[in-house]
Amino acid sequence: MNFKYRVSPSIKTRRTTLQIMNELTLALLAVLVFTLVYYGTEYGMSYVVHALALLGASLATSLIIEFAWAKFYKKDVKKFLLSSYPWVTVLILFFTLSINTSVYAMVIGTFVAIVLGKLLYGGFGHNIFNPAAVGRAVMLTAFGARTVADMSTSATPISSVNAQAWAIAPGGFDVFVEQFGGLTGLLTGWHPGAMGETSFLLLLVIGVVLVIREVIDWRIPVFYIGTIFGITTIIAVASGMDLIYGVFHVITGGAMFAAVFMLTDPVTSPLHPVGRAIYASGAGFITVLIRLLANTPGGVLFSILIMNMLVPLIDYLLAGNLIKVQKKALSSLAILLVVFGLTSLLIGNTMKEAVASTLKDDKLFVVNEKEEGSSKVYTIESNGFANGVNNVITVTITDGKVDKVVFDKNVDSEGYSDPATKPDFLDSFKGLSDVSTVDTSTGATFTSKSVQKAVQLALDTFGGK
Repeated sequence: MNFKYRVSPSIKTRRTTLQIMNELTLALLAVLVFTLVYYGTEYGMSYVVHALALLGASLATSLIIEFAWAKFYKKDVKKFLLSSYPWVTVLILFFTLSINTSVYAMVIGTFVAIVLGKLLYGGFGHNIFNPAAVGRAVMLTAFGARTVADMSTSATPISSVNAQAWAIAPGGFDVFVEQFGGLTGLLTGWHPGAMGETSFLLLLVIGVVLVIREVIDWRIPVFYIGTIFGITTIIAVASGMDLIYGVFHVITGGAMFAAVFMLTDPVTSPLHPVGRAIYASGAGFITVLIRLLANTPGGVLFSILIMNMLVPLIDYLLAGNLIKVQKKALSSLAILLVVFGLTSLLIGNTMKEAVASTLKDDKLFVVNEKEEGSSKVYTIESNGFANGVNNVITVTITDGKVDKVVFDKNVDSEGYSDPATKPDFLDSFKGLSDVSTVDTSTGATFTSKSVQKAVQLALDTFGGK
């Protein structure tokens, strides 16, 4: 007698794996075009060449590894490669990285993603972790900033808000996002960040198309983004921040990219439809916890890996007839969302002090004043991005005009504030008696304005104002 097992109720779909992966590839290529246009326009062709070098090295590494794997197990190489879709893993891994990643680090990350994240589990369709997330996690923890290329951009929204403990003073959101082109810049993605995470609107459009085309399940992006928004809005209310704080969490830090391309991986997400909502909500909650309470600013990467580990448990608890366990699944989801909401209130209350610290008045004062011939030299403390400690700038004034500006002490975020400390920017003050017209949009807006305020105070002090 032949026994046949069939999941009940049956789930039918018109989409084949090949069709789904092809459409997913086209969607990723659309993000790639945006990425290359952005870096080419804002930073020059050298950045485009470097991005393509990263992508080429990763693709070559993945193909070589999978070719060798197929040969070793005596599989048909062409059939194996075409059914393994290594380029999808490569593109997703590429988009989670910053432009200053070195080719060496990219090769290692790709090796880990393909071998440890996919092939050792049996290949495509058998992995329990998102392969790209595995590769990125190893790169983040093993390499850190040691293997970056000699390329740099300005501060990212995530790094900037993380530098002040994710606390934005009431009414201060507009000022904060000004350095990234305002809310429009954040939505369009015309600002630095991981190479695939920045354009929220583009990713939103792609996500909607993929849902309509039945490539991804709508529950995962909706519950992931919705949970992040709901939790951070509750935190904003409890801590006294602007309500738009919740929007900021959603449109930055790779949340939308993860919602569309990573969490929706059918292999590493639950079988039950409501189980997917639980999975996505849990990932959203963990993302916020990591952002606010841990040392990893984005929080997205490890939330995916943690929830990947919990997928077997979710499937076990919701095993059986999908319709019969529906009530149990919905009850579990409701309870989780209530717990997440109560936890958010607690976090918001603990953040009140941090938010209050961002309301301090500007700290700007002359530390020392001396004469050098016909010139006067002023050492000035001026607050930039960091809270509770100031930058130190020395300004030399000769005949009522700026003669020299020196950045003595930089307490703002290392690397991200560098554009404001470079000679090109500091020399732009020379010969001026009014520095209000100096362009402070260097990509390190807070630090640049710190210098501008210090120079203007020196001029005012020299003139007796």
